[in-house]
Amino acid sequence: DGKSNVDDFAFTKNDMVVIIDGKLETAKADRYQTIHAVIGDEGYPLSDYLGDRKIVSAVADSTTVCLMLSDNTICFSGDFPAQSVAIPVLSDGEYFVKICAGDHHYTALSNKGRIYSWGGNILGQCDISEIKGTASDVFAGANQSYVIDGEGSLLAKWGHRGYIFGTDPNGASVFQRIANG
Repeated sequence: DGKSNVDDFAFTKNDMVVIIDGKLETAKADRYQTIHAVIGDEGYPLSDYLGDRKIVSAVADSTTVCLMLSDNTICFSGDFPAQSVAIPVLSDGEYFVKICAGDHHYTALSNKGRIYSWGGNILGQCDISEIKGTASDVFAGANQSYVIDGEGSLLAKWGHRGYIFGTDPNGASVFQRIANG
């Protein structure tokens, strides 16, 4: 029928990327033509790096876009802050099932219930050392991340300690603001 399917989209601070039929589309196409497999590498042209793989989903922090590919690998475009925590290396048979983004970091859940975090770490938002147990879900705020266990309880929170789950930087309930307009 000639129609395209929008698979996913993500916003950086100054841009939006859209994944259409497994390909990256954006108004600023030249910005996302270099893909990195690890922080600090020289990068690869997008089409060369993808080969036959498709982009399955995209998430974005304020300056980078993280792409999940059809072979369960990830890559990113953009620049992380200096002294960033490296993108993790997963064990054999392990892959990401969910990735979420804060302002300068990413937090992800693997198929084995492990949590990984990378990117800017100024406020400890990539410090996952306190997580004990298996996670069932993960969420990221601007400068912090949250992990939910199998029973739906908050398993861990790390990063900026001034935020309470469900509140904005001023302590106001995000849910109340949404509900009340």
